[in-house]
Amino acid sequence: MSNVVTMTSEERDGDLLKRLEGQIAKGVTRNEFCNLPELRQQLQAMDTNRTGCIDKIQIMDICNDLNFPIYGALLKGLLRRCDEENNGAVSWPEVMSFLDKALKTYYDHNPDALRAQAALEQQRKSRSVTLEEKMSTSESSDTLHQSQPSDTSLDTMTSQTSKDIKYIAQTQPYPELIITAPTPIPPGSPVSLNRRTSDGALALNKNSGMTNGMRQLPNRPASAGNAIFQPFGSNSSLRSLVGRKGEKTTLVSDSIDTNPTPMLSDQPNTSTHKSQEVKVCLVDDSISVASLPTKTSSTVAPQVTPDKSIMNANTRDPSIHVIPETGDVKSIDSQNMEGKGFGPTNSTLTEESLNVVSTNDTGVCKEKGQIILPPPSSGQCPVNDDQVQESTAPPSPPDNRIMKVTINGKDRMFWIPDDCIDKVPPLDPPKERLQLEWVYGYRGNDCRSNIYTLSSGEIVYFIAHIAVLYNKQQHSQRHYKEHTEEIKCISVHSDGVKVATGQNSGRHVKNNNAHIRLWRSDTLQTLCIIGMGQFEKGLLCLTFAKLGDRLVAIDNSTDHVMTVWDTNSNTKLATAQIGVDVVCDIGVNTVNPDIVVTIGREHIAWWRLDDTAGSLDLQQTADYEKNMKARFVICMMHNERGDLITGDSNGTIYIWSYGGNTVTNIVKHAHDGPVFCLAMLKGTLLSGGRDGNIYGWTWSKNMDPAGTLQLPKTEGGVRMIQIHKDSLLIGTTMNSVFTTDINLSGSPIMGISLNDDPLTQGHFDDVRGLCVLSLPETSSHFITAGYDGIICAFDSSKRIGIWKHFMKGIHFLCADSNKNGSLVVCGTKNSKIILLELSEELGVLDDQSLEVGKGKIDQVRLSPSCDLIAVASHNNYIYLVQVKVRNDLRRSMDIVQTLKGHSSSICSLDWSNSPYCNVLVLRSCSTSMELLFWNTTNGEQIADQEDMKRIPWASHQCRLTYGVAGVWSSKQAQDSEVLALDVNPEETVLALGNSKGYLNVFRHPCNQNGAYSHRYKGHHCIHSLRFTSDNKHLVTVGGRDACILQWKIN
Repeated sequence: MSNVVTMTSEERDGDLLKRLEGQIAKGVTRNEFCNLPELRQQLQAMDTNRTGCIDKIQIMDICNDLNFPIYGALLKGLLRRCDEENNGAVSWPEVMSFLDKALKTYYDHNPDALRAQAALEQQRKSRSVTLEEKMSTSESSDTLHQSQPSDTSLDTMTSQTSKDIKYIAQTQPYPELIITAPTPIPPGSPVSLNRRTSDGALALNKNSGMTNGMRQLPNRPASAGNAIFQPFGSNSSLRSLVGRKGEKTTLVSDSIDTNPTPMLSDQPNTSTHKSQEVKVCLVDDSISVASLPTKTSSTVAPQVTPDKSIMNANTRDPSIHVIPETGDVKSIDSQNMEGKGFGPTNSTLTEESLNVVSTNDTGVCKEKGQIILPPPSSGQCPVNDDQVQESTAPPSPPDNRIMKVTINGKDRMFWIPDDCIDKVPPLDPPKERLQLEWVYGYRGNDCRSNIYTLSSGEIVYFIAHIAVLYNKQQHSQRHYKEHTEEIKCISVHSDGVKVATGQNSGRHVKNNNAHIRLWRSDTLQTLCIIGMGQFEKGLLCLTFAKLGDRLVAIDNSTDHVMTVWDTNSNTKLATAQIGVDVVCDIGVNTVNPDIVVTIGREHIAWWRLDDTAGSLDLQQTADYEKNMKARFVICMMHNERGDLITGDSNGTIYIWSYGGNTVTNIVKHAHDGPVFCLAMLKGTLLSGGRDGNIYGWTWSKNMDPAGTLQLPKTEGGVRMIQIHKDSLLIGTTMNSVFTTDINLSGSPIMGISLNDDPLTQGHFDDVRGLCVLSLPETSSHFITAGYDGIICAFDSSKRIGIWKHFMKGIHFLCADSNKNGSLVVCGTKNSKIILLELSEELGVLDDQSLEVGKGKIDQVRLSPSCDLIAVASHNNYIYLVQVKVRNDLRRSMDIVQTLKGHSSSICSLDWSNSPYCNVLVLRSCSTSMELLFWNTTNGEQIADQEDMKRIPWASHQCRLTYGVAGVWSSKQAQDSEVLALDVNPEETVLALGNSKGYLNVFRHPCNQNGAYSHRYKGHHCIHSLRFTSDNKHLVTVGGRDACILQWKIN
């Protein structure tokens, strides 16, 4: 038994936060403060795909460049914690969340440090960085570069350069910067940027191994020790030039192109621009850069004091800039910001995006010459009311009530809700994050030998590509999620800690080959990957030898190749071809681990392994003598004496004594149908069959019956029996797991019954229907419907299945429910809708069906009053079905309207929350990106959609509305098909699921390009998702993987 004590995720996170707080405290003693705003800005800039994930190496480089006090093993541990998929892609918003919490906790415990940091920040904000001008050629010899007169102003500056200057200004209490920009050079040429200390000596960056004091940042080029300075769209950095505290810092550039006209590489440089110096002023966390007139005297130019009303208006809102000549404030069209230098993908600032105001000889801003830079484009802060009052009212666009978005090459127009006009939501990902909390279901329909117990007391099984570790005592789950395709088999080492799981090959992804993963159940750490590229299609079955580290596997190739592996050295010991078309299971003899047994279609064979020769030779096959030979031998086990016990498709159990190949005992017609599983407990043989029964047989010559246990009819057959302490675990072919207490006196199953609540329940076929309930007492409940004809209800707060209903031969594709779940409507494959009246205690009270249109039903949606059902047929029509209660209290359904207008199939429907102008409104969205509104009274399409923006909606599944328009420019929507979308009840979070199985979470409303999101991977394809009404969970279903995932909202 293992003595390893496993920590819960909450305990691990708490320990990590304590260590972060301790490291922050140590950094404060060294005057190293956590500059979280700068770190956040750098991480946002690095996240070009807006997925919320960055490579961990890049994050470590950024932290190193910022001299961040969190480093070394602690930083690696933090990044590992925020790497959900263990693929090196770290969730940087989660990293920031940990750092925010740790810093807040430290300040709560050390208020003096908070006051000191606040004072330091206030001091930095109150200072301006003055750039002095070196005028005379007779200046002291410590001047590195001689300036020359010039009348040309620095009309452009990259956004990254502005960020660099801002960083220098914020991190140096007493900075003085001089940027000298003489002769222009082609973009990309090296520029020498040196830092000068207060005594005039050149200072190299002590943390850098590069020359000229330069330190290369991630993804930023360097050449021969010099920085690459590109006037247009440059990614150059000035961070390495920062002087020590109290130093005067001088930045000298040998050549900077101040000519905004781009220069072709094959054209000679004929520009005569001369040296120029730029003054940088820090005002309210923003940077103002002004070119200063060049003088030949040694007189120092006076410091410029910019107009704060203009500065504030421009620096706090990137959509406001200064009008040329007049200095008035004007709003920039937010739709054109990205192409003009404000967007996340373009760091170049041009004259179209920034207007330039010049200064007179005293340095006062008057005309062209001053560039007022907006804050970095990681987020957009709203304009305060006092700022708007100080500025001139901007001229309105032709109609600021309409937003135009290009989706799939077509322009779409949206009416902006009244409360959203002139408001720009932030681009940051939401504060809410998801954590996989529960996996419903178990793969028992087509897999065998798939429930095991661990030394920790946990139960391990699998579904889809996730291995679930269930703690029955705590009713909690952990998950091993390293597999890239569906798991097909599992085996546990005799130490009860190491687990081997085998997966299929990928159907659509290259190099996603079948392989075996060996991992530790206590830490979820992968120990090794076995057989990558050596198995065809997938793995059928796995088994460990009872003693030692041998692992035997059979693949799914035509010849069904069997291989034996040494898991210590990850080497293959032997190989053999079984030579039958169907293999059901494999086992290793409990007495002699060199003997391996395989079973399948009319097949039982004993194999002997020779480690020295590296061979696996067929020793003997089964001799039935006069006994009936079954078509399939389906299950097997070895008892402690080494006897082999088999169950076959005839319902017969055979016993084969150790060392022989003939039948020594038999249980005829043990089951009505095939025997699926066998187990031995307390001298009693337990068998489970397709008939849904578990029988006990006294281990003796007569094999007398010793008890019966029956599954519910909705659960199909018994796939697996496993002993767990004083209880039995029973896996079913309907992908549920039940438990029951063992009878401690006599036969273990005599007089016992199944526990009411299954350990888990789910579907065994494609599942796409999903809906949530909304009454206070049912706000945590949700319902699923699958192609297998199963309808399930779950309680997300208790993490249990509530009830299950099976309708044989019906294929459900979609579902919806009323608020309390007493009425459920489902759409089917054969153009029918089925209305079920349910009771949690009594089950199905009544069901009605109605054929609607032709073809499958894509969507169904109950109206808030439950008297109308909107049915979207695959023929592009929407049918309105009226529900009435007859005199006999049974319900009837009739089609009352047919809504025609879509040119493709409908993918989502939403009802208005209440009648608008005495009319209940329906909106619908199609796969060709059409958004239509319908008057459900007369069945006509609503042409004037302006009033629709004022309607509160009962649901938010439509994929083409103002609040979700921004997601269509995201990489997630462009790289794959968006299949599911929902908004949480508070309408602050938007979840999106696509055909690649990625789950992305945005802020809501999300109506701008470049919005950041959190990204998670749970399915291979997400067909539907819903937020629970209590806003505590998000539920996703994965289609053919028959998997239901419950995500906790943190």
